[in-house]
Amino acid sequence: IEDAPEFALRGIMLDVSRGKVPTLAALRELVDVCARLKLNALMLYVEHVFRFRRHPEIGRGCDPLDAETLRELDAYAALHGVELVPSLQSLGHMDRILRIPRYAHLAETDRRWTLAPVDPGATALLADLYAEYLPNFRSTRFNANCDEPFDLGRGRSAGRSSELGPGGLFLEHVRRV
Repeated sequence: IEDAPEFALRGIMLDVSRGKVPTLAALRELVDVCARLKLNALMLYVEHVFRFRRHPEIGRGCDPLDAETLRELDAYAALHGVELVPSLQSLGHMDRILRIPRYAHLAETDRRWTLAPVDPGATALLADLYAEYLPNFRSTRFNANCDEPFDLGRGRSAGRSSELGPGGLFLEHVRRV
């Protein structure tokens, strides 16, 4: 009998940004489940639940994950044949960050849901967040999670959206990221 997986990368994504942030013990149990199910990739969906040293307002009040926890989980996952793939929202779903006064000016609209991709400050913020977040993972993959930017091109980026079209504006942001 020949038995091999159909797909080289088999995994799941767990949203840790809503409700209680899982403990390291709970995340290790999830890695164990992945290994038993022959899943070799795990992503933690993160919006605002990481403790950034340079941006301490992000994650405040939600018992966020920290770098040490992610490094420990990454090592544990690697020992069990599971790749911990970093995932960090980078366009839509930014409301918890954009509600913080320090970052409100980076919003596309007053809804404060989407980053304004035409604002160089938004790109600088993402670069700063990535510089602190990504080194905690061994993976060479990264999910920038640019989903659901409902108000993209309807505010500060409207002019650029009219030049490129909404898809072009989105693509320009993804390429920049």
